[in-house]
Amino acid sequence: MFLITSVLICALSVSGCKSQQPKTFEKEGVRITATADFKQEGDNTLVLCVKSSDKLITCYRQPREETFPVSEKTLREYTEKHISDDEYLKTKKIEISAFSKSGVNLFDYFTYEKAVNGTHYSYLAVTKKGEADFYLFHFGCETKNFEKFMPQFLEWAKLLEIEKN
Repeated sequence: MFLITSVLICALSVSGCKSQQPKTFEKEGVRITATADFKQEGDNTLVLCVKSSDKLITCYRQPREETFPVSEKTLREYTEKHISDDEYLKTKKIEISAFSKSGVNLFDYFTYEKAVNGTHYSYLAVTKKGEADFYLFHFGCETKNFEKFMPQFLEWAKLLEIEKN
């Protein structure tokens, strides 16, 4: 619930897209490439929060030792644990997919919808595994625009970079 609340603190406002020029945002070793219409926001609960007038991208970091008492777990186990620990997500039917390249799983992802103050938002949630931490990214927009933005969200997810610790 904490993660969903953190994402919603960085709430969306709605209007048209301004610029499709690529722009990279970086903080604490995390790099997100989106478009120039995004602006970086401050949020103490998130590693990174960027938003445009109609889209949102957030990143949350969780040290692996806090997630699992055992030293090494897989990305899929982290993704499943995140869903089962989240009060909202565990009540939903979530299907996890993996994005792999050359036989290596680069990230897991799933989608979900949530209503906030009467407005419905949809999210692409992406989990990645760093050397010492797990990362959870949310790409979000109003549900009515999600089908249009989903291909772009997946392309941006492929560009996510995490520096080695």
